[in-house]
Amino acid sequence: LKDIATKAGVSQMTVSRTLRYQEKVNTNTFSKVKKIIDKIGYVPNDIARSLATHRTNAVAIILPTLNQVFAPSYEGLREKLMYNQYDLMLGISNYSPNLEQDLVRTFISRRVDAIVLIGGNHTQKTITMLENFSFPVIQIWSLPKQTLGDVIGISHKKGAENMTKYLWKIGKRNIGYIGGKIRDNDRTTDRLNGFISQMKKFGQKVEKTKIEEAQNFLIEDGARCFKNLIKRCPNL
Repeated sequence: LKDIATKAGVSQMTVSRTLRYQEKVNTNTFSKVKKIIDKIGYVPNDIARSLATHRTNAVAIILPTLNQVFAPSYEGLREKLMYNQYDLMLGISNYSPNLEQDLVRTFISRRVDAIVLIGGNHTQKTITMLENFSFPVIQIWSLPKQTLGDVIGISHKKGAENMTKYLWKIGKRNIGYIGGKIRDNDRTTDRLNGFISQMKKFGQKVEKTKIEEAQNFLIEDGARCFKNLIKRCPNL
């Protein structure tokens, strides 16, 4: 900072303010300091800054997988955070609560400023870690029974119920179901439960043969499940 300040003819405090609070610096001063920073290739020491401010300007998100379903959530969050000068750190749990637990521990150890989680299926150790660490936790994509912080989600059970109601309304009675694997996944579990509970309200028992569980959230796997379901139950 001292070398930059000397070359720019300003104080070290002004250089620091330029790096951290652009809107508080005179336009001409900012341009002069920025030009020198770019010329010498200066990169701020984020570790030193985080020690001084007790903030890392980093947010972590843990996704079950990075596919066409979750990629828009990552990209949308990354774009908003980047605009506000935050970095986004990504962890992939592969639908494993134990792997998610390890990722949460890693992100906490790196003192991220917030953690974003998908759904409500978490190990007790994960829950304990998040409850005892003072930073924002955001759960997205569902409405978990046990909330750990702020929640931005939808009711997958209600969505499945409404879908089933619509099919019943247009005269469909022999209805099958294709969904994602339900193990350690509250979203797919709620969808299946929503379908079954609504059919029960209509006085219909859902046979296991009318349910097909996809192992992957891919179009090809959906097509395979459809073929299997129709082969077993051709009258659907």
